[in-house]
Amino acid sequence: MNSILKQSSSFLLADGIASFNVLGLVDLSVEFNSFVTPIKAYIAQHLCTDMIIGMDYINKYNMNINVQKQIVTIQLHNHQIVVPIVSVTKSVKIPVISSTTVLLSSNSARKIPVAIPISSISLPFIPASSFKPHVLIDNKNKNLNFQNYHSDLVLYNTMIFPKVIRK
Repeated sequence: MNSILKQSSSFLLADGIASFNVLGLVDLSVEFNSFVTPIKAYIAQHLCTDMIIGMDYINKYNMNINVQKQIVTIQLHNHQIVVPIVSVTKSVKIPVISSTTVLLSSNSARKIPVAIPISSISLPFIPASSFKPHVLIDNKNKNLNFQNYHSDLVLYNTMIFPKVIRK
């Protein structure tokens, strides 16, 4: 990988809502089997995935994603390669942060606003182990439903001392 050209800009994803800031630009090679495809890639923070393939890449390599057959076809210099789509089952952890600093009184429950860097998603909430001893979480629905980057979470403080949840 070459050095990063610091060039800040901003992009809007296909949903028309989610945007992300770009820190710079770098020359990369994306490899499918032994098929190497050079491309300029934008470096961003807080994406929900390792890489987003844009229309520039899809058009440049005449990429075809066949969902029904579960294959991806790409072309370069009159060569074509077919790559199967592999289902990855690794879990993705997305940090959920409190939108405000909240004081939980002793033996009380409180609904707090929380935020993530993804505009809209429904996902299971699993608190970090460092968080569990401090408060109980009402997670009857199993999933937190985020709209416009925000959701609500009910926390219980069963201790005799108040707890502060920092932003």
